[in-house]
Amino acid sequence: MKSPISTLKRLFLLIALIGGAFTAEASSKSLVMVSDSAMIYDKVEQMPVFPEGEKGLAKFMKDNYQAPESFTARGSGGTIIVQVVLDEKGKVRLRDTKIIKTLGYGSDEPLLKTLSSLPAFTPALVNNRAVPYRITYTIGLDGSGRINSIR
Repeated sequence: MKSPISTLKRLFLLIALIGGAFTAEASSKSLVMVSDSAMIYDKVEQMPVFPEGEKGLAKFMKDNYQAPESFTARGSGGTIIVQVVLDEKGKVRLRDTKIIKTLGYGSDEPLLKTLSSLPAFTPALVNNRAVPYRITYTIGLDGSGRINSIR
């Protein structure tokens, strides 16, 4: 008679092998099966477009960003670098948006608030399907906390 421990070991080994086969099969098809919303693209066939183009984006940001007093009291500007993720509908996905370079003094929070209020872009496309897209912006602030450039 086999010991219960030996039987358990074999059972766990069998489960691990079966589970590994399913995992390997699923991962080999992951490129086909994974939803586009789980993947964020850096390169696309068609770039997202803001409703009024780049000038419209700059105007929206300039009109809606308000630096906090803690920033404007410093009297010096600089640049903030932010990676913005647009979902497949062209809306900013704030949970995936990241400040890469900050100026501090509370300047990031109103920027994220302004970004989250952007109207939807025309979505990025891959194979004629709308996909999430990551874009990096360099935003210049002057000493009074106003946006003076977006690249």
